Amino acid sequence: MNSRHPTSSPTRHALVGILLFTAACGGGGGGDGGGTDPQPQNTAPQIQVPQGLSGIAPRLTWVLPATGTATATFTATDADGDPLFWQVAGSGAEMAAAGVLAPSSAAGPSIDIDLLVVGAAAAVTFDVLVQDGVATASLEVTVQRAAAPTILGVSPSSAFSGQPTDVSVTGSNLTLAGSAQAEVRFGGALATNIVAQQDGSLACRTPSIGAAGPSVVAVSNAEGSSQLPSSAFLMMPYPPQLAATDLRVDAGAVGLATQIELASEDDFIDVAFVAGGAYHCRSADGGATYSVPTLLSSGEAVSGICVVAQGSLVRVAWIGDTQQSWVARSSDGGTTFLPATRVDAGGQPVSGLRLCADGQRVHLAWLSGSVGLNQSRVVLASSADGGATFAVPLGVSSGTQNQHAVEVGCRGALLCVAWLDDRQGSAFRGVYAARSADGGVAFSAAQRLSVQNDRATELGFATHGAVADVAFVTLLYGVWHNRSVDMGLTWRLPETQVRGMEDGVPTTPRVHAHGDRVYVAWITDGLAVRLARSSDGGATFPARTRLDSALAPVSGLELDGAGDYVTAAWLSGDASASAVRAAVATSADRGGAWRPEQGGGDGADNQGGLRMRQSGARIALGFLERRTLATGAYVNANQP
Repeated sequence: MNSRHPTSSPTRHALVGILLFTAACGGGGGGDGGGTDPQPQNTAPQIQVPQGLSGIAPRLTWVLPATGTATATFTATDADGDPLFWQVAGSGAEMAAAGVLAPSSAAGPSIDIDLLVVGAAAAVTFDVLVQDGVATASLEVTVQRAAAPTILGVSPSSAFSGQPTDVSVTGSNLTLAGSAQAEVRFGGALATNIVAQQDGSLACRTPSIGAAGPSVVAVSNAEGSSQLPSSAFLMMPYPPQLAATDLRVDAGAVGLATQIELASEDDFIDVAFVAGGAYHCRSADGGATYSVPTLLSSGEAVSGICVVAQGSLVRVAWIGDTQQSWVARSSDGGTTFLPATRVDAGGQPVSGLRLCADGQRVHLAWLSGSVGLNQSRVVLASSADGGATFAVPLGVSSGTQNQHAVEVGCRGALLCVAWLDDRQGSAFRGVYAARSADGGVAFSAAQRLSVQNDRATELGFATHGAVADVAFVTLLYGVWHNRSVDMGLTWRLPETQVRGMEDGVPTTPRVHAHGDRVYVAWITDGLAVRLARSSDGGATFPARTRLDSALAPVSGLELDGAGDYVTAAWLSGDASASAVRAAVATSADRGGAWRPEQGGGDGADNQGGLRMRQSGARIALGFLERRTLATGAYVNANQP
């Protein structure tokens, strides 16, 4: 019988013993003659297990609501009639948190253990022991105090209606302190694949039914329920519907827009752009409106801008006057920025700037030195205080030949850097990677990830958690993939060939991954967008798909995704006819089926500088376009 009771008023119950359990026993000494009688064998005590405790002795579980009270009487008998002595052993602090009140020792045939009212769900394990002076019997008792759940958030905060995907729910008391599992509902429809990770979080899949629009997320267990406001989660229509009108975000900038970059997380879209200076603006409503741009630079000629955002933490980096690297930081979602910090050591050309951040860890990588003078090297500078100060830039690798195309990913103090390297000669340019486990203080020796007898020409790079994925193109053998599951400490050997040269010359490799699902996309002969997918972490790529449908030039490929969703975007059309437009193709079933490509917005001139980011079911596009005689920075996002 379960001892769980309604929580409306505290109750107290006496639990009567009905089961017998014998534990370890010892024996008395014997003789080998000599006219004396042998001593009888000692019999160990037997403990009666109280009702309401579940499990199989000697490991038992006692579950009670946090607002209830109960008493369990543990009774033992001894066939020899020996006096009995009890002990209760466990962490005093943990037992108190779970409301366990018990004497540490007692004499006699029984001992009472009480459960008192507690303020929150808790769990503790302790031992109940009884001995007769020779032998001991014991039980291991786990007390679980259940309470109504609370839900604090769900991530991502959107999904496509009728297209299930994985989400994470955070809160408290989600697993009844381990004794049960909560139900999760979206708009009243039950989620599936609910997996309790701990009492404060669980994972589930959104329902396959439900209308588009705001959706109430609720979690419940036997003790109660909790829900988020409907504004906390949005079911988006599928296929995605881009806005009919592009939004220009560079109003008020001092020059023409020359670059745009995006970061996306839930409803927030952060935009950094170059228009005579380095600027930032943010949308907090999924791209419906944007803040007035904030100028971050101080008069230097700006190029190579980057942006990363995590909640209210925003970091923007840029190159100044071709020889400077700068980082500006905000802790209030971009409303205000502190003065920018110069990171480089000075005196060398700066190019290929890349930025990553995880909490207060910020890492900036770039190429330092002239390519023409064989001086281009990968360097990195790290900050442990959110970007207020940076360590002296460190050369990532000891290579003495030109390095190119640096990429960086991080998880706290773990860093993985990948780049192209000419150390075996430019004809055998390779993809290399190095790892740091101490926040960029020191790096492992560089490892070559690409085939030895070919020249790598381009690479794509992505990290999630401690997994790093690299996609690259080589001159002779096509498209390749390599993966590290320990942030660059070890890599797959050999690398996996995704596609050879059967379809034409590949360029612009891009990679996105979610768990064991890996997607690699590329452009073939400048005319076709192709994608290959793997379900085994990139060991094999059995499925390939062409994503574009028009016989037109394509360029500027982008690839991103979330959960079961993956999206590709590219520029399609004839530039000579001012007909280059952004195109988007999306899959909601892990790349199995793709919606036909679609365009959006109201542009009439060539578009360029395309960037695309996806968070949940929200897709954001950024691009440059010449309208009203001026090139501006524009954004578009799918609508509810």
